[in-house]
Amino acid sequence: MARGSVRIRRITLWACIGLALITAVVVGVREVRRAREITPEHSPATSAVRASARAEIAIDGMDCVMCAAGLQNKLRTLPGVSKAEVSYQDKRALIEFDPAVIARARLVEVIEGDGFKVVAQDSQASSSASPHTRAR
Repeated sequence: MARGSVRIRRITLWACIGLALITAVVVGVREVRRAREITPEHSPATSAVRASARAEIAIDGMDCVMCAAGLQNKLRTLPGVSKAEVSYQDKRALIEFDPAVIARARLVEVIEGDGFKVVAQDSQASSSASPHTRAR
């Protein structure tokens, strides 16, 4: 009787392992299908056509390089932000974003929400203009 119960346990164990593998494959296939689906608003062709704005925002209250790095990472994760560079030395943030997705006011809210003070922000400038050209 002991041999029979061991055999049943082995069969049950292999059945559970087989079921777990089948479940993992089915779930994996579903995730791959979801990842491959591209909605029209996120397709590369649509993204390339969208307008891009650039904001240069002066920031007060950054005490160290880590402050700038943390803020930069936070800005980069916002939807609609394609590029964000925060400089501790220059006390400013240069942000390229899609105004159809995120507003300038929201960028300022995020910066101030991290405990920094927005000193000034430039008018909306095209991405081709250099900072030296705008200063003149």
